Amino acid sequence: MNTKEIISEADIYSAKINKNTTWIFINLRLANGNNGWGEATLNKKEKLIYELAKNKLPQLVGLSLDELSLKLKVEYTIENIPNAVLYSAINSAFVDLVAKNKKISLANEIGIPRNSEVELYANFNRRTLDRSLKGVKKSIQFVKDNGFNAYKFAPFDEVFPSQSKSDFYRSLTIGLERIEVIKNIIEKGAKLMIDCHWRFQEQFIDILINELLQFDIYWLECPILENVKSIKDIKNIRNKINKYGIKLAGLETCISKNHFEPFLKEGCYDIVMPDVKYVGGPIKMLEIANFINMYGAEFSPHNPSGPICHAHSIQVCSVIDTPVILEHQFDETPFFNILVSNNLPQIKNGKISLRDKPGIGVQIDKNLDIFKHKNIFEKKNKNVFDKIAELSLSEYTNKNFK
Repeated sequence: MNTKEIISEADIYSAKINKNTTWIFINLRLANGNNGWGEATLNKKEKLIYELAKNKLPQLVGLSLDELSLKLKVEYTIENIPNAVLYSAINSAFVDLVAKNKKISLANEIGIPRNSEVELYANFNRRTLDRSLKGVKKSIQFVKDNGFNAYKFAPFDEVFPSQSKSDFYRSLTIGLERIEVIKNIIEKGAKLMIDCHWRFQEQFIDILINELLQFDIYWLECPILENVKSIKDIKNIRNKINKYGIKLAGLETCISKNHFEPFLKEGCYDIVMPDVKYVGGPIKMLEIANFINMYGAEFSPHNPSGPICHAHSIQVCSVIDTPVILEHQFDETPFFNILVSNNLPQIKNGKISLRDKPGIGVQIDKNLDIFKHKNIFEKKNKNVFDKIAELSLSEYTNKNFK
C-alpha cells in the first residue's frame, strides 16, 4: 500500500457568508498533501449536515483511495436529501482528490473534455435584497453591465399556494411588475428565466401563463409542487406553454434516476436541472445528464450555491456532448471568490473558459479567519469577514478589506 495515498484528514468547513446563506464544504486530504473538495450546502439543514458529517467523516481517515472508492460504492445511501447531500459532497471531494493526485483535470478523470467554454446564465435573485421595483431595476442593470445575456429571477415573493383568488391576483401583479422592469433593461433577444419556487396552485396556472406571454420569457421553472401525483398537471403546463415557445424547467431536488424517471417518462419537462450536490457528485451527475438526454430533455445543472459546487458543475458541463447552459449564482457575496483565493475561471460575455488545472482547479483557503472555527455553531469573534458578509460584489470592490 502506498502510504502517501492514505486519507489523513476528513473535515467539514462551514462559512456563514451572509445572514441568509451558509456554505458547507467537505475536505479530504491525502498524506502526500493533496486536497479534494466537495460542497454540502443545504439551506436550513446545516445542523443536520454537520451531525451526519461528524458521524461519517472519521470513518474515512486511514483509508486508501481504493478502499474509499469501494466504501463509497457499497456503504453510502441517498434515500433522502440530507444524506444525499453529504454523500455527494464526499464523493465530489474524492473525485477531485483522485484527479489532483493524477495531476489531471476532473473533466479528464470523468470523461473527455468537449467544450472549452461553458455558457452561463446569471441568477441574480439573491443579490437583489431590495425587492422594490427600483431595487430590481438597479440590480438587473448591474448584472447586464457585467456582460450577461441570460438571466434568472424569482419575482413572485408574495405568491403562496394557500392564497385565495383575490389575494393571488394582488400578489401576482407585484411579481409581474418586477418582470416588466427586468424586460425593460435587458437586451432584445436575451434569455429570461422565471423561477416560481413551487408557489402556484394548478388552478391559477392559466392566469399565470396568460400574463407571462407579454414578456417573451425563455423558460418557466417549478411553477407547482413536484411529486408523482402532480405529473399529469406538470405535463399539461408544459403542453400549454410550449404552444407559445416557452420551455418548462424543473426537478432540481431529485436525487437519483428513480426520482427523475417518472417525470421523464411522461415528458413533463423541456429542461431538467440536476444538482451535483444532490445526485451523488460529478460522476453520477454525468450519468444523470446522459439519462436525461436519452428521454429527449435538455440538461441544465442547478448551481445556486458556493464556489466548490460551481467548480464541479463547470467540469461536468465541459464533458457533455450536447449544448449546456449553466446556472451561476451571480454576486450574492464576495466570498464566492474570496474563499478560493480568486482562482475561479473568469466570466467573459456570459461564458466561462475551461482551464487545464488539476481536479476542479480550485481549493478552499482553509486559513481564512471565517474558518477559524470549522463548526458554524461555535461562537467566534466578529472580524473583517463578518463585515464582508454584509456586502455585495459591487460594494466590496469599493471597500478596502485587504
